[in-house]
Amino acid sequence: MATTSSQDTAPAEQAQGQFSNGTRVPHGGFGKTLGIFWKMLFHKPRNTRPVREIPVQPLTREQLLAAPDHSVFRLGHSTVLLKMRGKFWLTDPVFAERASPFSWAGPKRFHQPPISLAALPPLEAVILSHNHYDHLDRKAVIQLADKTRYFLAPLGVGDTLVKWGVDASKVRQLDWWEGTEVEGIRFVATPAQHFSGRGLFDSNQTLWCSWVMIDAARRIFFSGDTGYFDGFKRIGEQYGPFDLTLMETGAYNVDWPHVHMQPEQTLQAHIDLRGRWLLPIHNGTFDLAFHAWHEPFDRIMALAAGAQRVDYHAANGAGVQPESTGTRARVVAGGGDSRCAGARLKLRRRTPSENDFSRCFSVATSGRGVRPDHGTAMKGVLSGSLCGWGDAMIFCFAQVIFQSLCPQTRLHRLRLREVRRYGDQILGRRQPPC
Repeated sequence: MATTSSQDTAPAEQAQGQFSNGTRVPHGGFGKTLGIFWKMLFHKPRNTRPVREIPVQPLTREQLLAAPDHSVFRLGHSTVLLKMRGKFWLTDPVFAERASPFSWAGPKRFHQPPISLAALPPLEAVILSHNHYDHLDRKAVIQLADKTRYFLAPLGVGDTLVKWGVDASKVRQLDWWEGTEVEGIRFVATPAQHFSGRGLFDSNQTLWCSWVMIDAARRIFFSGDTGYFDGFKRIGEQYGPFDLTLMETGAYNVDWPHVHMQPEQTLQAHIDLRGRWLLPIHNGTFDLAFHAWHEPFDRIMALAAGAQRVDYHAANGAGVQPESTGTRARVVAGGGDSRCAGARLKLRRRTPSENDFSRCFSVATSGRGVRPDHGTAMKGVLSGSLCGWGDAMIFCFAQVIFQSLCPQTRLHRLRLREVRRYGDQILGRRQPPC
């Protein structure tokens, strides 16, 4: 383990009741937020949601209990179930129909979770990264409270859980670089470049973080939500190499360049962390940006295949080979869409002499697992995303206003076009291709 200075492992900065990132993150201001709102309202591409229903491979409690140790099940978005030391650990549980403060508006799920909250086995711990609606689901937390031994959270988020009725003795709140141990597994809250908030008046009052999990010789990194920053290298030096990185890959856009990562940055962060296998998360479940819903999978796969040719073997025995050019790999799980939640995949490297990680981890995912060549230099593209009340309120208001402005009459459709053109003139925006 490399040594780091105390400055490199400093706690999160807090001033006047608000946390901040280790480096200055510019704020776009009200004008930019209004522009994003307008684009979401009138210029949202049609391919940000799947046209057809996404196949979901259901999971049962019996399957989970029978799964080998060090199995990983992606349940959708950033909700990942890990089995370590015979017990279950769950990240950012979101089972709600919408990532929103409202049940009637806001980003709606593309698919149902492959297993219900009631069917989940008892959990040793729930691991939370921050309090945005697509990561912290109040109803899910309340339902899980009785079957979960511990809730691990960044500072302030634990207070929210206690207010919701979770027993305070179950809650452990950590600052950046602080750690705790549960059942012999070490958990360390590490920095992330993001922000927090669930309403209009609680901006950054709770902390956000990523997580390091150390189970004897095996190490896992969970990114939570984050933009690309030099903290990945510090985490990699302090705690790497990682056997598996659960990395945000989705909800990115050039309009919010500091709080979410483009796929190129995701891969570079994985390399900075000295990761072996990368599981892309934060995609395929909610419509939170302007890119095609499947684009994060396509781009990260192309990047990884360009860095190193990889073999993918589905747990049902269906092997998939990269194309002959070696620049793109395609994954097929059980003859269906590889993005389906609940799909169970085993990942194996081409070189048989290397320590085969598929012997340690089975992956059930709506995304795809990739392993880039650590020696490949990847240039990060500055990017990020809008979240929190921005995600919830803007998406909700956009949906409500659009529904109210767009009744099925020719007169109203003409008026809507006039409003749209007028807004484009004010904001100086051109309609993107749909």
